[in-house]
Amino acid sequence: MKTDNKFIAIFTIVAGSIVAYLMFGHSQSKTIDVTFLPSINALLNSITTLLLIGAFISIKRKNKQLHKRLMITAMISSTLFLICYLTYHFYSPGPKLYEGQWVAIYRFILFSHIIWAALILPFILKSFLLGIRNKPTKHKQFVKFTFPIWLYVSLTGVVIYIMLYL
Repeated sequence: MKTDNKFIAIFTIVAGSIVAYLMFGHSQSKTIDVTFLPSINALLNSITTLLLIGAFISIKRKNKQLHKRLMITAMISSTLFLICYLTYHFYSPGPKLYEGQWVAIYRFILFSHIIWAALILPFILKSFLLGIRNKPTKHKQFVKFTFPIWLYVSLTGVVIYIMLYL
């Protein structure tokens, strides 16, 4: 378990540092077109949202095998999202600015999304590893707060995309 905690800490710090660098310290100088990636990210967030809901329903129905398969798939979807997100911010000149009429609502959703996304990552990893390692009591303790926050982050990712691009 100590190895898991070290992995989670290192992964979280590295991922957070890369995101911070790309958002605040990186100057884009590449010429690769990544304008399609926000749509891919929204699709991956939508898939993750549906997988999380499906996993929740399956565990409530005591279908542990389906729950496990859905959660593994949600982790894969979220990992692909993170790769696409980092790629987009590496190659794009900056984030798209919101130009709609609901600025206050957009900012609330965006800022809460960013804060929860940054905070929830280690808990997602810990919850996942506890589930994979078949530690149901500790797993349940973590997912009580991990699940709703992860669901919120994946769902608001889609909402942000809709507000920016549609």
